[in-house]
Amino acid sequence: MAPVDPCTADLTENAAFFRVLLSDTLAWRERLVERFVFGSGNHVRVTSSYQCEIPPDLAKEFLPSKAGKIDRIKALVPVTSRPKEPLLGFSLRGPDGSPGHLLRRADIAALQSGYIMEAISTSSVDDALATGISEELAEAVCAFTPGLYDRILQDQQHPCERHRRATATAEYLRYGLDLDMSSEEVVPLLAQCDGAGSVLSGVLDEPPDYSSSSECVLLALPLMENPPETVEALSEAVEGYVSAVCAAERRQDLTVLQALADYGRRWELVAEVELPLGEPWTIKTAEDRPLRWSRDSSNQILAIGDAQSAHFEIAVADPSIALREGHHQLTTLHGEVLSFGDIEDIRETSESMSIYTSQEGRGVYYSALKVSFGRPGYVRVAIWMILGLISLAILLAVMVNGSSLEEKLAVITVPTTFAATLLLVREGTTLAARLDRTLRGVLAVGTLALWVVAAVRLLAEGTVI
Repeated sequence: MAPVDPCTADLTENAAFFRVLLSDTLAWRERLVERFVFGSGNHVRVTSSYQCEIPPDLAKEFLPSKAGKIDRIKALVPVTSRPKEPLLGFSLRGPDGSPGHLLRRADIAALQSGYIMEAISTSSVDDALATGISEELAEAVCAFTPGLYDRILQDQQHPCERHRRATATAEYLRYGLDLDMSSEEVVPLLAQCDGAGSVLSGVLDEPPDYSSSSECVLLALPLMENPPETVEALSEAVEGYVSAVCAAERRQDLTVLQALADYGRRWELVAEVELPLGEPWTIKTAEDRPLRWSRDSSNQILAIGDAQSAHFEIAVADPSIALREGHHQLTTLHGEVLSFGDIEDIRETSESMSIYTSQEGRGVYYSALKVSFGRPGYVRVAIWMILGLISLAILLAVMVNGSSLEEKLAVITVPTTFAATLLLVREGTTLAARLDRTLRGVLAVGTLALWVVAAVRLLAEGTVI
């Protein structure tokens, strides 16, 4: 058995200390440096460095009273929050590059529900909240991930959004609770959930999310340890939950509402690490996030409120790809342009972009960044030159006559095909290939057309190919 360092206190079993860290993250998260590197046609590589320092007074009451000098602690640290999506290419390193252990989703859900229940216990409407939101239900809200429900929803082809949701939700409940419910029975339950959902999305100042387990509590019910077994019990659970949310909204109990709203959409990335007490330390994560591509642009979410100051860097891994200067958009999640009070400075070139903010009282926690990509001038010129060459080659292949037709067509088609093929396969990254998808398609079709013309001419002349 390894000896225990007397200068290190183990607080990993102390949920109260975790909740203290979670209740005021800006008290110890001093700076976020996040770098987005674009190169893949499907993902963007994101590395995040959180520069932190836990004041000794913050941990003092949780340290052993009879212990000697404590200068290090082992703790569960809420590094950041992430959308309820699978992690891809994920890595985590603790202070000084030490290993960091990421907790299981089930353990994280238990910690989050504990935070919600503590907020309920200190609420001015704790009776109404405790009646409608049990610890079991709160943990189910936190544990829910939307992947299965989203797939069911995508399979629905009806043009009416309400009908699609009702049909998908009925199928999801049949799958999760074994309750034979029709879409007509689900419609009034969804209407009740949407009432609570409008309250919760308003607290976050974000658009509604129909896949959130707190805005649509029906999605969380199958994950309860003792889920409703009848349609009547399910309806009572929904009614009690919605009543609790509305009671908290009337009394403006923002702590409970914000926790519920956030944990319906996101999960805390909780790491078990050993860190120095009263000294600066850094924790780093890396992951591949979805590219979220639309018309030569990528749409990413920036957590500008994750730390006291935040610095974001945008870069491309391929020199044949350029950022389109002046074409970025930095907005709230509602699409409103961020003001100077939220963002202090932006520096932009064709190779990189930097966004910085440290303003106190920033009005938003999450912002949406749209980054547009293009091709440097020399790349565009090369592509259009090859397209022009193919067009000219097709014209010559149609018009050429006389003896030695085979040699003449070979001189026209072979070099042109070689140049087109080189341009089609030379891209160093899949993102570059995606940018030129239309032009590359035209290039391939033009090359094929050139060979069709050559073959027709040879067959017409009676030449054996």
